[in-house]
Amino acid sequence: MNQATTILTCSGRHEPVPQRRGAWVPLRDGSEIIGAVLRTRVGVHPVYVSIGHRVSLERAVDWVMACTTRYRLPETARAAHALASGTVRKRGMR
Repeated sequence: MNQATTILTCSGRHEPVPQRRGAWVPLRDGSEIIGAVLRTRVGVHPVYVSIGHRVSLERAVDWVMACTTRYRLPETARAAHALASGTVRKRGMR
């Protein structure tokens, strides 16, 4: 399972995502569904979710929503970004 803030393939197409938290539409490459475009918060851009090893698309969307609290991105992605960018050390967080 993976999530991103921008689409990773130029051939991916999708319908507009409803302005409701948890709403999603399939991301398609031709006739194949390759992911989901998920609205994690009302009034912000959606995130792109892809499946992982032995994880269905629906379950991947459920996991992303379960990890998304106050912000657009899931807490797992926010923590990884903070650690990789050194923000954790700068703020004195451990």
